[in-house]
Amino acid sequence: MSSEDEKRLFDVGTENAGCEVAYNMAVVSSNTLLRAGEIWQLRLHNLDLERRTIACSNKNGSVRHVPLNDEAYAAVRRLRDRAEKLGSTEPEHYLLPRRRKGGAFDPTRPQDSWERALAQDGGSGRAPRSAIPRPPAGCHDQPVEF
Repeated sequence: MSSEDEKRLFDVGTENAGCEVAYNMAVVSSNTLLRAGEIWQLRLHNLDLERRTIACSNKNGSVRHVPLNDEAYAAVRRLRDRAEKLGSTEPEHYLLPRRRKGGAFDPTRPQDSWERALAQDGGSGRAPRSAIPRPPAGCHDQPVEF
């Protein structure tokens, strides 16, 4: 992703109150190279805020410990605070709980799409999406500087 695309992405997130979840996910992703699906699957027990790491499991069951720089740490804290307000209080609960029909959140099920991420904060799930650039193929292979 070019620095221009990244700036546009974060401008959209900070200018739209309805984009809080998507914005924080983008901050975490851009600073850790975690994919959206990996972030959606994070449970509270995966977060080690004291050590500033996330334990992330892949499909094969192996776990890697991803360090959090200052920006990613702040975004994870915001997502954790939000999760607690929505009822995610147990270690096995999800960092991004899914909204049920009727508006209540289910901390035992994860959010699973960008549209839900945008809609959960009051957005339509559609309007800002066109302004959000997609990362180029292979971006997860690039090194991250801390």
